[in-house]
Amino acid sequence: MTPVTKKFTGRVSIRGKLIVHHSEAGGDSPKMIELLLEPKTGTSGYRQGAINLQCDRAAAQPFTATWDGNPDCGVKIIATNRANNLDGATRIGAVRALDIQARNRGTNLSWVKTMEVNARNDSGKNVSELHCLHVRAENYGNVYTDVKGLDIEISDENTTQSQERMGLHIRSTDLSGMSAVNEVLKISHTSTNGFDKLFHFGADTGDTAAANTHAIDGHALAFIAKCKMNATDGYLPFFAAVPS
Repeated sequence: MTPVTKKFTGRVSIRGKLIVHHSEAGGDSPKMIELLLEPKTGTSGYRQGAINLQCDRAAAQPFTATWDGNPDCGVKIIATNRANNLDGATRIGAVRALDIQARNRGTNLSWVKTMEVNARNDSGKNVSELHCLHVRAENYGNVYTDVKGLDIEISDENTTQSQERMGLHIRSTDLSGMSAVNEVLKISHTSTNGFDKLFHFGADTGDTAAANTHAIDGHALAFIAKCKMNATDGYLPFFAAVPS
């Protein structure tokens, strides 16, 4: 297949199916499709996006009673490795389906957020479930280091503004007087053995936990964990054994 380079200016309309195929070696510069938007000065952000993809099922095109359980999908991305990566090493290479970054390289920006994810059910409409994000780590082979459902990394290298910092913030924000949300965290399992521990503090310094050998009602403690309510610090006790 002969490589073809096309440069478009203005608006391009394509109706029907578009298939693009390309093959070349990787590196820091190669890109299969490159789109560049340069917003102009003004009072409004380019809020409809440099890329705006929509999947819109019309009212006259309903799912039928024999629905197969699969949803309409706006974007589907699959990155697959089929290579046997053993070039003088045990395991090399990697695969990532999506790499996203929001970055400020100017000055005096109001905020930077990598992604906005929203699941919405409109007023008067009916659904069985409403989930904003489903994350699953799935392994049927061999993993030699760890398996994580979610890995959150905080790297704040400048604290001169005394900003509030946290690894995870969970908020309830309804404005219509609804009852309290049932749980902040809910743990359940359908696996054979479930979970072994609720928390794993990596160390007794810097990981909110501290060794403590005091006793409560004659039951020895293994350690305590530091917590906070408003401006008041407190400590959760963890027993060395199941109290009788």
